[in-house]
Amino acid sequence: MDTLHLSRFLTLCRTLNYSEAANACFISRQAMRQIVQRLEEEYGLPLVENRKNRLALTPAGELLRDKAQRVVEDYDGLEAAMRSLAMAAEPLRVGISNSLLPFYAPELVASLDRFPDAYPSVRMEQRTMPADALLEELSAGRLDAVLLVEMEP
Repeated sequence: MDTLHLSRFLTLCRTLNYSEAANACFISRQAMRQIVQRLEEEYGLPLVENRKNRLALTPAGELLRDKAQRVVEDYDGLEAAMRSLAMAAEPLRVGISNSLLPFYAPELVASLDRFPDAYPSVRMEQRTMPADALLEELSAGRLDAVLLVEMEP
């Protein structure tokens, strides 16, 4: 079992329709049925039943739905917290074209100065250099983003 299967099972619980759930998850109807089948095999209990051409959750399916909802929410929260922590640990490396400042975008300096207040969990490192050097640094992976102005000939 994994959280992706649980999340897809929860989608089926909301729709009670294999086709709708599969479409919402961008998978085939058969793949959705296989996920339910794997969960049923894993727990040894039927989770979904067909009642007069309508799907319904069994008591085991209802229990799994209730418990899975909390597991998926907790896991999503964990993932978000870990991504946030990783973002705080690794700086956002931004290169700025020296021809861009201060002549073409003087308000950019003020915007960049406000960045730490707006995004306190993101540490940003700024480097100013010529446009061709920016592109080289970006291509080499030493910068995450660049701000540059390209002058028309």
